[in-house]
Amino acid sequence: MARSVILAILGLALLAIGPVQSSPLRGHYREPQLRNEKRGRLQVGATYEFRDTFRANQRACVIVEGDHKPPMNLTIKVHDLAGNLVAGDNAGGDFVAVMWYPPRTQEYRIAITGDGNDFNDLDIVVK
Repeated sequence: MARSVILAILGLALLAIGPVQSSPLRGHYREPQLRNEKRGRLQVGATYEFRDTFRANQRACVIVEGDHKPPMNLTIKVHDLAGNLVAGDNAGGDFVAVMWYPPRTQEYRIAITGDGNDFNDLDIVVK
């Protein structure tokens, strides 16, 4: 009897939990595919930039992988609406990622740069 009551309470608790939401309001996605492109192209000396709105108190994550032809030192920076740097990765190499917990739901600017002498095709995943 006690076991049935415990299982019933556990079942109700699990039903009360809402569906898991991702931080980007539009859900998980690959950024270049929003423009019907397979990969984003980072031109020499340029910045690849996009904006997205992220939900408050949910983990936000942006992962970038270059094409390794040749490898270059990528950097990624995330700024809030006020221009404050919220997250960044400048460890170098063809792979960078940032993770942060937005304090409020708002739009963030994501900027990716590199130091290569040739363009770099980027895979960008937003979670």
